Amino acid sequence: MKEKKRLSKRTTTKTRENLRKKAASADKVQRRRERKQEKRETTGAFNAVKTEEDKMTLRQIRENAEIRLKLYNEAQKNGLKQDTQDDISRRYIKEIYKVVAESDVILQVLDARDPIGSRAPEVEKIVHSQEKKLVYILNKIDLVDRENWGSWLAYLRNYAPTVPFKASTQSQRTKLGHTEKTELKAEAFGVKDLMNLLNNYCRSGGSVTVGIVGCPNVGKSSLINSLKREKSCEVKNTPGVTKILQQIVLNGSIRLIDSPGVIYNKCNPVSAALRASTSEVNLEEVVSFIFNRVGRKELAILYGIAEPQTEDELLISLAVKWGRLTSGGIPDKRTAGFMILRDLQIGRIRFSTKVPIECAELPSASDELINLNINQSKFGQYKKEENSLLDSTENIENMYEAMPDL
Repeated sequence: MKEKKRLSKRTTTKTRENLRKKAASADKVQRRRERKQEKRETTGAFNAVKTEEDKMTLRQIRENAEIRLKLYNEAQKNGLKQDTQDDISRRYIKEIYKVVAESDVILQVLDARDPIGSRAPEVEKIVHSQEKKLVYILNKIDLVDRENWGSWLAYLRNYAPTVPFKASTQSQRTKLGHTEKTELKAEAFGVKDLMNLLNNYCRSGGSVTVGIVGCPNVGKSSLINSLKREKSCEVKNTPGVTKILQQIVLNGSIRLIDSPGVIYNKCNPVSAALRASTSEVNLEEVVSFIFNRVGRKELAILYGIAEPQTEDELLISLAVKWGRLTSGGIPDKRTAGFMILRDLQIGRIRFSTKVPIECAELPSASDELINLNINQSKFGQYKKEENSLLDSTENIENMYEAMPDL
């Protein structure tokens, strides 16, 4: 019988590679299972407590949470709320320091409806301490009467050069219009005077960096968009849109820096409401102030409702008119209060403050210079500098006489 030849165990390269890949894949799956198993064993079951130390930690967390809940309920019961505005101001004050350090000229934008309430003394102290030039921009002059913003302009010019301004409210994103006419419409007003002022600052150094600061909802970003003639910065009808610094090149010699708004003080409920968001406003105080300050007849004419006798009646009438009802058909007075706040912020409800008779109500620039150990003679340069820089602009007194009542 013929002996059979022994078969060879040699295989093709293709077969060997396939076997190697399958073995590697199996090893990979096994290692993954082992890692998952080790993780389960180390972490333990969900919410499992193994030691007395862990039990004590969880007990302390629970007790602290109960204490915080109790304090919160007491604060809500007493009509109090946590004031987080100081934390917000501290968060943004670093940005203000950066703006002042990088800028040659600081434009502080003020709300023409409440210039004192929108003025930030802390910012001015920072500006004076670093010996930077300060200019006031009296924005939103279309929301107050001509005599009112004219008297505020004369008052503020005792402290720093002041330019009246109205930002553009046009809807297109580019080619925003400028106007020199006395009729205040959608186009921006006051751009020519402000550009003449900035161009005069450029004559000495060739180029200038302009930092724009101010409280929330005073129109800082709208001012930049009006100068740029396009919507370079996001703007809304609510405060606190700008969160970080934004740099915009206006032309070859002027660079603008937009900054977030910072709240330093609260003069009255409406003054705070003009600058704060809806979550930081006491609606009862705002509605009460508007009801007593604006008047029942004016509010009835504005909203087309019967003349209310009380604040609750005003809120109920507006809630019913706007269809803001809760379950059961009960008027939602809180929502109506928020809508009144919105109308106040966008200027539908007319509000303005009078110029103080005594200058002692507002700290003067000379007092700040004394406190900062700066030469007091520099305060006398404010009016000289303003007169020299505004020689090329139109006489503001003649503009008062030519401008019709708003």
